[in-house]
Amino acid sequence: MGNKTSFIISIFLVMLMVGCGNLKRIIDQPVFIAGGNNGRADNNCHKEFEAVPSAVTNPSGDIAWFASYGTNRMTYAKGSWSNWAAGSSDLSGSGFAVEENPQGPLSLNMLTGDSWTAYSESKNLAFFYFIGRYTDSAGKRSSCVSVAATTPEKLELGEWDFPAACISEQSADQGAILHIDATNTFYAASKLGRSIVIQAFDNCPGAPGPLYGCPETSRKTISSLGLAEGLRFSLAENPCTGNLILTYKKDKEVRLRFYDENLNTINEYVVRKNQPFEAEPAQTNVGCVKGTIRRCGLGGSDCCNPDTDDCRDNAPTTCLRDNGRPSIDTYQQIFNGSPICGAVVAYDVMVEGEDGNLWSKSRLDVVDVTSEESPSIISHNQSTSDKFTWNQYMSYAVVSDNGPNTKKPKIAWFWLTDIRGPCNLIVEGMTSENLGGKMEPTGIISGPFPGVFMSSYGIGDYFRGMKGGDKDGSLYLSWGEPVKSPGCVSCMGDEWNLSTKITRIRWEKIKDPELKNKLPDPILIK
Repeated sequence: MGNKTSFIISIFLVMLMVGCGNLKRIIDQPVFIAGGNNGRADNNCHKEFEAVPSAVTNPSGDIAWFASYGTNRMTYAKGSWSNWAAGSSDLSGSGFAVEENPQGPLSLNMLTGDSWTAYSESKNLAFFYFIGRYTDSAGKRSSCVSVAATTPEKLELGEWDFPAACISEQSADQGAILHIDATNTFYAASKLGRSIVIQAFDNCPGAPGPLYGCPETSRKTISSLGLAEGLRFSLAENPCTGNLILTYKKDKEVRLRFYDENLNTINEYVVRKNQPFEAEPAQTNVGCVKGTIRRCGLGGSDCCNPDTDDCRDNAPTTCLRDNGRPSIDTYQQIFNGSPICGAVVAYDVMVEGEDGNLWSKSRLDVVDVTSEESPSIISHNQSTSDKFTWNQYMSYAVVSDNGPNTKKPKIAWFWLTDIRGPCNLIVEGMTSENLGGKMEPTGIISGPFPGVFMSSYGIGDYFRGMKGGDKDGSLYLSWGEPVKSPGCVSCMGDEWNLSTKITRIRWEKIKDPELKNKLPDPILIK
């Protein structure tokens, strides 16, 4: 990229970071995204983990949003973002079951957790990922990346064009999927031991996988060397190039790696150095084991089930697991006929507070990725000062370049905080109308609620939202939240289950006020 082009982009970015003006931010009341039991998690303690919502472009407005969650469940919103279908509450949990395909050499037995969704506008297909369990030809049981797909119009009919099937023999854990229409490439990434494996399925006519006539076209493994855990990653598309962006943590660094559709590495860029989370020495709150933070009832059996491994694993100091998974979303703007693209990355980091103990904070970085060979930092942000002795974690950010104010992408960045103590957790965050140059706090979005130990998953491994937002520029965020429900985990004298909530953040134009102190017309002086 020439110096003149770089200068033009710099001027454009400065223009974006000037305040928008005359816009009012509105945060809508959160609603439950699934919901047996009148919008709450089922009484049988089937927990709603890790809901990942996606948007579709159905012109009829029948199905506008969909999400997968839990172990094998999905739901959809019809017409309005808040109108989520509850489904039937039964022994399998609320919402709707994803159909499974047991055929093929990798005979799928069941679906389990780590849900994810993606959408292809060019194919009009909604994709659903879960860990699959299968039996191979030798009778050996293993896990796989399992993907199901169908058109949004068929979701409420329960019709699946492509029931869930293993897309390869690749073992699966903490997966993520993405479809890039620009290259007609489907990507799946998952943890394998302490490594990260990315698979590409190029030019699939429908769903990926050999069962549907689209075998894997390339695979890339990121060595476990320097990785604290293989699950610290997320995927996004660079809208300027149609290439894949992987954000991940390695050697205490937050990195971006750019791939073409054949998974050839274009470049790797370090966003920030020295961002420890789960490296040696153990990054953790005092009294907790590595990779966990304090919970309600820490030091005793309250707020976990003493009759199960939930409490026995690390008793009496069972803490909440937080995998520190980074998030990434991207945007594109046009300046003088040329595209300008950026990536918004949010993640957790452990820092030393003024009491000498380690506490989790949320960080947000905005990166110019117009040139993948030479990205550059636009802004850095942190949720609060290092010195403060409380946690802010489950970091997630989403950005929109849609809607009536497309010249200025909007960012919503949020996290969970125990500022009031682990028995009174709060969902909060910040928003920006100028690429992080100025952040506006959201205040309390939801809560307070207790930090309940919901099995080894804590209260969920990650929060998510609708990547890219909606056509009108609205942004959507979802998270797991304990709700009172008999038959699950005891905490603070009540029994709690885990349900999933979603909220909408939007901006509306404010009309210029009329001047009430208008001066009278000038008087003619003779």
